[in-house]
Order: sequence, then structure tokens, then C-alpha cells
Amino acid sequence: MGNTESRNDNIKESRNDKIKKSRNDNVKTFRKKPSFSRIGSSHVKTNSISPDFTESTSSCNIKTVSNIKILGGRPYLDDEVSIYLFPADWEEADRVQTCHFALKHLLGGNCTAPLSDIIKPESKVLDVGCGSGHWCFEIAQEFPEADVYGIDIISSFPSEIKPSNCYFQECNITDGLPFEDNDFDYVFMRHMFLALRDCQWVPLLNEIMRVLKPGGVFEFVEFDLIPQSIGPVYSDLINQCNESLKNKQIDLQFLPKFDQTVIDVGFQNVNCIRKNIPLGRWDKNIGKIGEIWTSNMFQMSKSLNSLITSIVNNSDEDHDRILSKIYFEEVDLYHSYQVHYIILATKSTNDVNN
Repeated sequence: MGNTESRNDNIKESRNDKIKKSRNDNVKTFRKKPSFSRIGSSHVKTNSISPDFTESTSSCNIKTVSNIKILGGRPYLDDEVSIYLFPADWEEADRVQTCHFALKHLLGGNCTAPLSDIIKPESKVLDVGCGSGHWCFEIAQEFPEADVYGIDIISSFPSEIKPSNCYFQECNITDGLPFEDNDFDYVFMRHMFLALRDCQWVPLLNEIMRVLKPGGVFEFVEFDLIPQSIGPVYSDLINQCNESLKNKQIDLQFLPKFDQTVIDVGFQNVNCIRKNIPLGRWDKNIGKIGEIWTSNMFQMSKSLNSLITSIVNNSDEDHDRILSKIYFEEVDLYHSYQVHYIILATKSTNDVNN
């Protein structure tokens, strides 16, 4: 028994040492304000989208990119690097951009936290999983007195044309966040549920707590992958996804209880807001934006084709037919909708050395 405990302690210490070393190496790159986006973090440089990628995913040249696998003609990160389930190409970057603008309209802005009260001159803002950087751009332009940082495992963000107070860096957040303690006034994270295993959330939340200043605000935005009021075809798709996600240690039931996880980590003033977003055209109150959001979900589900075909023998044509049935027929018939969770929390003002 004693040997087992000693071995477990050594494993934990080894992992913690690895995170600390990776974090310390990357912190050095941010101690001086960077003037370009691709800085430091040598262990993830190979995950950038190749300059040879074109608008057409069928003509992507990925031979210069390591840690990439090809599924259905599209590049995905290898599971050893990240379990992120979506492609690493410009088509996906375009979908995420459309998602950003649709969600901004549907939720009434870029964030729910009162940034005008939080951000002061020389405040620092962090976007965890920034994608191509649209959210960072807009916050940097809205608050020119603040410095806005975005991090992502894929370098799809721009290196030249960007606000002067906006900085980007590649990093794998499962290795820790490349910043010093008590560094940020506000940390934002959106749509990262399919990028992390269940066991990786608490370490990441601890890292977010660490880099927040005392009294700093954390905002988490995610939609429930199990929509409400769905038909039989949609229900079958969810069940198929659930089986495959279990193999990747992702629990579809995890999100509705995520606010309690945030509380358990030690955040204070935790407030969970739920907003319903209709799928399809049945809700006339939201107009065309509802169709745009549904089209985005259709494209997102197509990107997950490799996830579904790993457990069923559907062809791409069969999968597309199923998705068309769901998003262009069933959601209107059953008045389906998705629940978006917005969780706001603060770091204790007494917590200086988290």
C-alpha cells in the first residue's frame, strides 16, 4: 500500500513539474509585450494551420504540419495532442467566425460580465481558446486602454493586421496557462466543452483561478450538446454521439452541473445564467439569425462525421441526409432549442497566491 501511494505521489509530482516547466517557459514570452502573434511555446508550433491551406479544404497541403490526421479529407489534431473534435482548417475557422457573430446577436453582446466596470487603464483580458481571434479583436477595439491576450492550440489568428493592444500565442492549455500568478482582470472562455476530457476541467479551472487577480472575473459560455424538445432522428444522433464521446472521456451530462464544479474549485459569487436559442425557423421573434445559427449547427455536426462513423457504418451521404432531416425538418416540427449556459464567477479578493 505504501509503495502504491508513493508511486501515485511521484506521478502527481512529475505532472505538476511538467506543467510548471511548460508554464514558466511560456511566461517568459509574455513578460515583455509581444509585437507579433506567433511567440514562444516550441512544443506546439507544429500545430499551426499551414500557409498552403486555401479556401477549399480539398486542396489543403498539410505535409508541413505534424500532429495532424486526415479524416474525410479534412485535417484534425491527433488525439495525442488534443481531443478537440473539430477540423484544423480554414473552413472550420470560417464556421467559428459565423458562430461568433450569430451568438453575439443572440446573446446580446460579446459578454455578459460588466466589462466597463471591470476594465481600467492597463487592465489585462484573456480569451482561453480564442480560435481566429474575433472576440479578442472586438474587445481590444472597444477597450483600447486594456491589453487583450488570446491563446489557442491552433494558430489561425492573424500575425500582422490586428489592434496594437491585442496579442496571440499558441499553447496547449492542458499543459498550464503561460502566464504569471494574479495577472488578469478578466478571463473569458467559450465553446471549449469538446476540447477537454472530464478530468481536465478542474486543473484548467485551477489555472484560471491562478492567473486571475484577486477580485478578477471569470466568464464561461457553452451550449448544451443535448438540445431540448427534439425528434426521434435527432435523439438517435445524440445517443450515437454520446457513445463515442464516452470513449473520449467526455460526458454530455457534465455541463448542466458545471457551475457546481466552479464552486468546488473555490470561485466565489458563481452565477449561472441559462438562455434558450431556438433551432430552425419556428420562432419568428429571432428572425433570420435563427436560420444562420441552425446552419452553423448543421456545419458543426458535419464536422463531427468522423465521430459518428467510428461507431456506425453510415456513409457521408447517409450522414448528410440525417443532418438535413434534423436541422431542416425536425427542429421546426418539434420546436427544438438549445440551452446556452453563461457562468460568471470571481476570484476571492483575499486569494493572492492561488
